[in-house]
Amino acid sequence: MPKSETELTFEAAMKRLNTIVQDMESDEMPLESLLTSYEEGIQLVKACQARLANAQQRLEIIQQNAAKELETKPFDPASAAKPEAARSSARDANLF
Repeated sequence: MPKSETELTFEAAMKRLNTIVQDMESDEMPLESLLTSYEEGIQLVKACQARLANAQQRLEIIQQNAAKELETKPFDPASAAKPEAARSSARDANLF
């Protein structure tokens, strides 16, 4: 494997895992190579799980931030009419 598991992207690690599985299923690998590939696969799985956990945490943070910014408030017709009343008062004051 050219890069360590920590340097691979999630997609590259998954691609390498698929290659390892295909190679192991071919029944043409010697036992020592199977064990080495299995060890590599375990490390790749751990790296992928860590990346997924990190991505999940980032998504939760984004959702929490979005929830705070998009806070909804109930509609209050009285407060909606206040800006119009304020503008009317200002126009009335300008008439004098």
